[in-house]
Amino acid sequence: MTAWFISLLYVLIKGSLVNHFMPGLIDVDLVTVIMSYLLIRQGSNGAVVFAFVQGIAVDLFSGSVMGLYTFLYLVTFLCLFIGARFFDLLTSKGQIILIFLTVFLKQILLLALLKAFSLEMSLPSSLPLPFALSALLAGLVAPLVFSMFNQMGFAAARDLEEEE
Repeated sequence: MTAWFISLLYVLIKGSLVNHFMPGLIDVDLVTVIMSYLLIRQGSNGAVVFAFVQGIAVDLFSGSVMGLYTFLYLVTFLCLFIGARFFDLLTSKGQIILIFLTVFLKQILLLALLKAFSLEMSLPSSLPLPFALSALLAGLVAPLVFSMFNQMGFAAARDLEEEE
């Protein structure tokens, strides 16, 4: 539950604080990192509910098309869920690779959806570079976030079942 609170707090203050410290297109996607952590700690049910709730929260507090971020976070969960079959989220290497790929695909999908809903949008040709840097930054931060949550005492769902 603490991870949910941290993520919701991050979503609420992201727009005002992050823009002061980082360039506009580069930011750390902590929601995807926390979603992947919840996927291995609480299972797919906990992670998909988290994705849905975070999407609704972003939709409510942003001025975008209603349902856009809910759809985007559910697709992000699906990418993590399928990608976890190919990359081990319990290792740092797997976390970095899978989160990098997922965040990059999420940003490309967001761009495509914004382009589809807004015909007057002009995009610079160098846009994939900041997206890749942002995705790489999220991937590199993931092992640190996983370690921090593990130090805070979050137990895996399977660990709790074994204790009972």
